[in-house]
This record gives sequence, structure tokens and C-alpha cells, in this order.
Amino acid sequence: MDRASTPLRRTRGWGLAALLGTAGCGDDAPPPAVEGSSGENSTTTTAEPPDDSSTGVATTAVDSGSSDEGLPPLEVEVSIYTYPTQPMVIDLGFSAPELTLSVEHLSDEGVRADPIAGAEGESWMRVRGLSPSTGHILRWSAEDAAGRTDAGDLLVRTEGALPGFVPSFPIEGTGLGYGGYVMFDLLALTPRAPASLFVVDPDGITRWHIGRIDESPGPNAVFAGVEQRPDGTLLFLRNYSIFIIDELGAERLSITSEQAGLPGMHHDVIELDSGNLLTLSYTFRDIEYPDIGLTHVAGDLIVELTPEGDVVWEWDAFDHLDPQRRRAGFEELIFDPDRLVTASDWTHGNGLVHDPATDTVLFSSRHQDWLVLIDRATGDVLWRLGEEGDFGLEPGGLWPYHQHSPQWQDDGSLLLYDNGLGNPTLPDVFETSRAVRYALDTETMMATEVWEDEADDFISIIAGDADRLPDGSILVTDSAIDFEVGPDQSYARIREIDEDDSATPQWSFTTALGTFVYRCIPTALLPGQVP
Repeated sequence: MDRASTPLRRTRGWGLAALLGTAGCGDDAPPPAVEGSSGENSTTTTAEPPDDSSTGVATTAVDSGSSDEGLPPLEVEVSIYTYPTQPMVIDLGFSAPELTLSVEHLSDEGVRADPIAGAEGESWMRVRGLSPSTGHILRWSAEDAAGRTDAGDLLVRTEGALPGFVPSFPIEGTGLGYGGYVMFDLLALTPRAPASLFVVDPDGITRWHIGRIDESPGPNAVFAGVEQRPDGTLLFLRNYSIFIIDELGAERLSITSEQAGLPGMHHDVIELDSGNLLTLSYTFRDIEYPDIGLTHVAGDLIVELTPEGDVVWEWDAFDHLDPQRRRAGFEELIFDPDRLVTASDWTHGNGLVHDPATDTVLFSSRHQDWLVLIDRATGDVLWRLGEEGDFGLEPGGLWPYHQHSPQWQDDGSLLLYDNGLGNPTLPDVFETSRAVRYALDTETMMATEVWEDEADDFISIIAGDADRLPDGSILVTDSAIDFEVGPDQSYARIREIDEDDSATPQWSFTTALGTFVYRCIPTALLPGQVP
């Protein structure tokens, strides 16, 4: 396990028995005297840091077990490793190899402990979900191959919280039905505000958090398109670059737009089975329009990148869609870094879904109000879903407008977030956002709206997400309610709803005024945990 690039912190922790009845023990104070039979074999030493780190760690006093069949008792020293880059995670190093270990938090059942690979000759446990800047009592036990045991209690103080940390979110309703976590980005819409990524448990308690403050704040700072990879690392887009980080915040991969030779990567990134990455970039052309003349126009370029940043496949919207089709949002502007001018935002891609079984890519184009299915082998457009597309719509349904985050369902239907913005047949006052699901018949080329959520009318004019949860309910992210009133009045709402009774969320919370959430996804594991 590589820790050389991750800063460690020297902490001072003592066995709990040694601290009882003792006051005024600062970080640099000597260990108090240990009294009673539980402390007769206790030791306190200083361990060497793992790998190449030059920082030290302190060990804690422990309680020894009794001898077994004439063997000396098992005496284990425990080293505590904390990480300034991730204060909600600590490591415990036990001074004997191949131990069977157990660690539990004495007052917080939401804390998780798992064995990990550690320093040679030691056994390690990683403890996750700890509150930052807090003292925690951990009870541990160890057993070796001979059946000898040792046990003790540790008092550990975690590092200080990172920028943007929120300890909990007030939950309405009962806990998430599927029993897992939700992972979401959070961005305050003010200058120099921190951009954060949270993992929250069913009780609304933050169990993992990363926070960053950028010199250039704004929507591009959001942790976009986050997904947890099988090895526990996190993949996302941020500031036009692709990143993979581990749970401690260390970069394992970064690809900038400049490295890839692209004029910016935006909105979404997904990992293919090959290990390559699929993301959105920009393409620019001058288009002659009968009414407005020659106009510099921005379209979407879908690109496949190797982990080294080489482009190995691309799909240019100008080659496959009609640039004469202009919809609401065309008047928005995208900066062309090559010509140093702005361009009209023709397609505004915001989501990608790859189906490995058919090797197709589903592309969400906000400013075309279309979901476009692409054959990756040929680049051909197989169909366009939405108004003026290739499907008819059964009576009683409504097309999506300015949609986000499509997701294929097991039955072949398509779940998505419909922002409801830009419907040319509907007055603005009647527009509303929703999650919606369509059944698609590709033989008759008819679409049927089979479900929509029944929340009271509202508008979230940007972003949004809808995900199927393992228990069959749906996790909906209303990203920016009341954004049109003003960014300082905008807030996000995350809710779990049941298709059979979607008017009343089973579980929900809202964020503070002036904040924005791009997406929220379910995850069964904390960052770093593996199945």
C-alpha cells in the first residue's frame, strides 16, 4: 500500500485506562502512570512511520492477554496514523503480523473498520467514518495463530475538518430503504467558496468528505460525474480535468484538457471496461443562419481517452446532427480558447451512458432537448428521443426538456431528470421539473411515459439527477430549486421516492441557501472500501 505521497501526522494517544482520572494531559504530555492488573504489561513506544514518510506516529498503551499452553502472553503495541488530507480516516498498526483483529467505536455505530495491507511485520486496520476534530474511543482486540489474545481501548483525536465540511444534514422521513450511503457534490455559489464531495449515511451524518478552495471559483469547480471505482477510488471531472483520487485525497490519475489536446472537458466522465475514459469536450464551427448570419457555434465532441490522456476515438456533433436546429439555450455562450472568442451553445451535452452489451453511447443534449443513441463502432446516430426526434409519443405523455442524467433500467426503459425548461408550447409559469421514465418500442418507434414523480410544482433550471436504488425506489436530486430567483436563494433537495407513491418522499434533506448539488448517487460502500 503506497502511502509515500500521503502526509501523515504524529498524534499522541494513550490507553483509555491510563487516562481515567487524569486531567490536563496535553498533546505533548508524558503518558500517565498505569495502575492495576490491566496495565502490568502495558508499553508505550514510538513506531517508525510507514514507507518513505519523514513524520512519526505515537503508539498507545495496551492491555496484554494471558499465556496459552505455556506460551508467553501476547503483547501488542498499537500505532495510530492520522491524515491531514482526510481527517475522517485513521489507520491502526498492530505490532505483530497475521493477527485477527476487531475494532469498534464505543459510541458511534456508523464507524467502520476493515483490515488493510500495512507495514511489514504488522497487522493494520483502517477506521472510516470518524468525525474530524473529535476525540474517539475505540475498543480493539487481537488474536494470533496460537490463539493468544490481547485487547484494549484507545483514545484517538482526529485531524481538523477540511474546507466546506458539514457534520450532518437534517433528514426528513425514515432512513434510506436500501440501507446504503449517498454521495454528492456540494458547491456554494459565492466567491472563494469551498467545493466539496460528501458521503452521508441514512441518518444524515457525514461519513466522508473532501473539500477544496480554488483560486478560480464557480460551477467548473464542482466534483462532476463522480463514480466510485471497484478498488474504492473515485473518478470525477473538475476544472476541465479528469481525476482519480483515493480515499485519503491523493491523486492517482489526472488528465488536463491541455494534456489531452482538447479545448475543455466538461459535465461527465465514465470508465469503460477497457479502462479507457469517455468524456465530453467541445468542437467549434462557423455556421451560416438565414436569420442571424454567420455565427461561431459550439457543439459537443465525445472523446475516448486512454489513462495516459491519448484520444483514441471521437464523435463530433457537427458531423451527425443538424446545426440549423436551434432550441432554447442557443443564446448561451461557450468560450473558444483557440480563437479567444465566444460561441453560441448549440448542443450543451451533459451526460453519457455506455452500454457494453451493444457498445452504444447514450448522449444527453440539453440544448437540443434530445437523448441521442450512438453506435460507437460506426459513429452513426441510431435514434433521437425527444420532440422532433425519431420516436412518436403516446397520448398522455410529455417530452423532456433540458434533461439530465439518463439511466437505463433493467426492463429497458429510460429514467431521467427532466428540468422542464424550454418547452416551446408551454408558458414559463407552467414549467415544472420532475423525474420521469419512458418505455421505448424501437420496432414501432413509439415512446410511452410510464411514470413521473408527483412532487409539487417547482423548477430546478440547471443539473438534476435520478437513480434507481437497489430496493427499487428512486433517488432524485433537485439541484438548484429557486435558482431563477437568485443564486443566493438557490438550494438543493435530495429525496428518495417510491414510484407507487412519489408525492411524499420516504427520505429527504435540503442544503443551505446559496448552495448547489450537481448529482447525488447511491453507494453501498465508503470510499476506499471494496466489495
